[in-house]
Amino acid sequence: MKRQDTFLEALQSTDALLFDGGIVTMLYERGIFINRSFDEANISAPDILREIHREFLLAGANILTTNTWSANTPKLKGYGLEIQLAEINKSGARIAREVAGDSAWVAGSIGPLGLRIEPWGPTSFAEARAFFKEQALALADGGADIFVLESFADLNEIQQAILAIQEVGNFPIVAMMATNEEGQSLFGTEPEWFIQKLSMWGATVVGVNGGGGPGPLLELAKRIRAATKKPLILKPNAGSPRMVDGRLIYMASPEYLGEFAKQAMTIGVRILGGCSGTTPAHIRAMTAALRQDHAFRENEQSVVEDAFDSEHQPQAFEPQSQWAKK
Repeated sequence: MKRQDTFLEALQSTDALLFDGGIVTMLYERGIFINRSFDEANISAPDILREIHREFLLAGANILTTNTWSANTPKLKGYGLEIQLAEINKSGARIAREVAGDSAWVAGSIGPLGLRIEPWGPTSFAEARAFFKEQALALADGGADIFVLESFADLNEIQQAILAIQEVGNFPIVAMMATNEEGQSLFGTEPEWFIQKLSMWGATVVGVNGGGGPGPLLELAKRIRAATKKPLILKPNAGSPRMVDGRLIYMASPEYLGEFAKQAMTIGVRILGGCSGTTPAHIRAMTAALRQDHAFRENEQSVVEDAFDSEHQPQAFEPQSQWAKK
């Protein structure tokens, strides 16, 4: 798909769309460590971000995600960077927009605030919505085509993020919750319930991300597919991380993510991607799997159509070998 189609048109006209992978994983591999703000790299290391986005684009991603998941006021304040919020978010969107060109959409990434909001904490709904709106405005100014809400555990909080984006403009919203091993979000919210709520509140695409790897998310998708008519998205981590020589290593191979992509398609998932630990190699394997699946189904349809003549009567095929007769 090309960006001259709107994101909504693409959802209607194609079998599957593919997000990129773990940008923070790639930044970490390039020497930006956890004692720094990964989001600030949009300003201090833009060339590294361009390189990462370009690798994901060449791997087959249709949607490039901005490096802004934690670029909100409460989290940036922990690094003394809150006054640079607009610059960090605009730069993140502009870098992704520059690389995407007309070949991909740019998704403005927004994550949780890291605060407890009412009724579980002191931050009000209005305060939370204002934080999200501040970030969404900057991402829109930088050129985001859509918004992606990732790794939310509190249903009340993601609702405020959706409302904030809707106040900024009429943007498609991809909304994802993070769950425990049983598929529940924070405070025990069942997946069927939060998927229905996300759909009701106006999210364009709904689903889950993160988790312990592709397998659990596939099982979860089987539960939630009947809970909504909205397109589903899955963005798993590349397995559960292990500490090896002081580094977090994700154990799921690119081939495993490719197989995951094929299985996800068979149960009705429309949009895929990767979360922590997923590299361009993983996205490349997923791209190949989706193309293979598409080609197989096109060939299958062609065989069915060729089996009928112009008057829609079955054609008789003459076996051409003893093996064919058997």
